[in-house]
Amino acid sequence: MLYLIQTSNGVIYLKRIILIIISFIFLSIDVNALDLSCTQAEQVRLRQLANATKISYEFYENETDYTYGFNIIVSGYSPDFYIYNEKNGTYIPYSNSPIAIQSGFFDGRTYELPFWAADEGPCNGYKILTKYVILPKYNPYYKSESCIGYEEFELCKKFTSISIGSDERFEQLLNNYKKDLENKNKKDDIEKEKEPENTMWENILNFIYNYYMICLLIIIISGTAGIVVLEVKRRRSIL
Repeated sequence: MLYLIQTSNGVIYLKRIILIIISFIFLSIDVNALDLSCTQAEQVRLRQLANATKISYEFYENETDYTYGFNIIVSGYSPDFYIYNEKNGTYIPYSNSPIAIQSGFFDGRTYELPFWAADEGPCNGYKILTKYVILPKYNPYYKSESCIGYEEFELCKKFTSISIGSDERFEQLLNNYKKDLENKNKKDDIEKEKEPENTMWENILNFIYNYYMICLLIIIISGTAGIVVLEVKRRRSIL
């Protein structure tokens, strides 16, 4: 077919077509080889390894400059994958020991941690799965002196999902809680004062009610013994 093209431009054009076809064939072979090597069994193995990885967090607080934040801790890592979130730039490479990442993690948010197959493995570029870490909302008011003695109150805990908004709002909610607590305690005291003391007969009846089986047994035994004694006396009087 080459002799049909008479001009030099035609020869160059034909060579380009041949190169494109050859490149496409080799590219197809490489892709197919990658797909074949990244088998379903290999993908299952990667998911099992990724599921075994533990994601946790730890809170840190600096009393000097009043800063705080979270560290994301990854343990049980495997060299077969890494964690990378393109949206926020979170990258956690492989480590043979628990690794703590401190980079832009804010309280009250949920972060996605996508697991990707390692570049050196047969499933290079394969997204294995995504895990999530939920960070609690930090409450700076828990250190307030007003919270002393009221640590069980929700707004006096280190982490809370309630939005406070301002110092005035915090004091208002805490004062409302204290008043409700005082009213509840007063009500309990009044109820205790109203409770009548049990009389002697009520105590006896309560005892019989609680131990009626024992009382019934005592009555039966006493009655039987009385009948036997009376019968013996009757026979002796006849004799």
